[in-house]
Amino acid sequence: MENNVYLKAAKVLVKGAGTAKSNDGYVYPMYGLINFLYNIFEMNEDSFYGGDFKVRPGYAYDKFYFNRVGGAYDMSLEGLIHHIMFEEKLYHLFLNEQQISEVRTIVENSPESIYRPDIDDDDNQFANDIIDVVFFVACKCVGQWILDTGADVSNFNDEGYSISEDDSYLIFNCIQSVKDEEDISEEYDLSKLDEHTLGILEAMKAFI
Repeated sequence: MENNVYLKAAKVLVKGAGTAKSNDGYVYPMYGLINFLYNIFEMNEDSFYGGDFKVRPGYAYDKFYFNRVGGAYDMSLEGLIHHIMFEEKLYHLFLNEQQISEVRTIVENSPESIYRPDIDDDDNQFANDIIDVVFFVACKCVGQWILDTGADVSNFNDEGYSISEDDSYLIFNCIQSVKDEEDISEEYDLSKLDEHTLGILEAMKAFI
């Protein structure tokens, strides 16, 4: 995977588009997709411990299941990620105007679907590569969070996310450490990280 793919994906996951604001208008720095998802996780954590993974975060049709990955996108974690990326202008960080128009059409006319550009030119292939990385790292990170609630994450593993019993918060903690400019090799076993996560952590250094 080329470095520019990881850089764009890291900006989506970690840096954000400046849409997260306090009530007095303060723009939260470094507030990307991972932060939006973690906020939803924190707000619903008690129900997750009880085995209820339904969330109503205010995006799109406002009903998603935090532990539903793979298969149909309706009410899935991937569907939630897609709608967050549109409403928080994270797609705008790497898509061109025509692609954004295509996303808007899907959001308005087929909200139960997610965006995937046809691979018919270099721009679309580049966008697909970024989406692949973003969705993989975000879903795996969420899987590690809900693992901490005692949830069964076998469906995540069935989709190739490879979450082990001792992986709780691993990706999230590594991202936070890089944000704090700490040497993650001293704190964590990097051999447990997949290539996409390692690519994101390395790319973050360009804007931290």
